[in-house]
Amino acid sequence: MVKIERNPKEPESLVHLSIEDNKVCAEPVIDEKSATLTAELINEVFDSRNTGILKYGSEIRLRKLNETMGVLYDNLFLYMENNADTQAYEIIAGMMERGAEFSVFVRGYMRDNYEDYNEFLSTGYQPAE
Repeated sequence: MVKIERNPKEPESLVHLSIEDNKVCAEPVIDEKSATLTAELINEVFDSRNTGILKYGSEIRLRKLNETMGVLYDNLFLYMENNADTQAYEIIAGMMERGAEFSVFVRGYMRDNYEDYNEFLSTGYQPAE
């Protein structure tokens, strides 16, 4: 797998994000305080289970994240199966924009799978040599 250079302007590049066993996992990718704090914050936001309202909020966020990732996977499949489907490309590109809901997870997935989807990462993400 090709590594993507860390861009200090993007806090999400400090952590690796994944969803495992219906739980969000954020792990720092470098040994810096800012990376550790970013990972801890993301984990806390998605795993607040100590009170009823926090638990409910975490469950809602996780459900919406799973829905968003499902839309991403569906559109990636359409894009790959239909010879670079333009509509699927536009949807995926929109999901990667900073203002889009859960875009940090979408960009993280695309970064982790750079070899398959490098055309989406051509602006702002370059492979490390």
